[in-house]
Amino acid sequence: MLLFSIASERQIRPAFAVGCLCFALIGCPIGIWFSKSDYLSAFITCFLPIVTIYYPIMLCMVNLTRSGKIPPVMGMYSAIFYCLQRGFTCFNGLRAIERLTAPTPLALRLNAQLQWIRRFAQAAFQRRVSPLQL
Repeated sequence: MLLFSIASERQIRPAFAVGCLCFALIGCPIGIWFSKSDYLSAFITCFLPIVTIYYPIMLCMVNLTRSGKIPPVMGMYSAIFYCLQRGFTCFNGLRAIERLTAPTPLALRLNAQLQWIRRFAQAAFQRRVSPLQL
């Protein structure tokens, strides 16, 4: 039991740190969408999926990995994969909205960042993980 707890703790710390980046990935496009409307609805739109989906999944997976029922890597990063999927969905929705209007500097910057993320992900899958090479 102690070995499972140690192995899961080794994965918990980076998983929670990467989770904050995923929250920013969700929050940025929603903040851009709601930039002209009220702030409370934008906050609730970002906050509710995180509280109702991310944290219950993460806490459930922490308990399952500490008990040794699932591997630590699979357990800790399942909630992060959900947040990444939601974040990229929000960015793609924002890109679709920006395509309907004239290209703005924000849309051009967003497109350049998404291209860099795609190149980095492709390099990571090919085992060339250093972002300085891109």
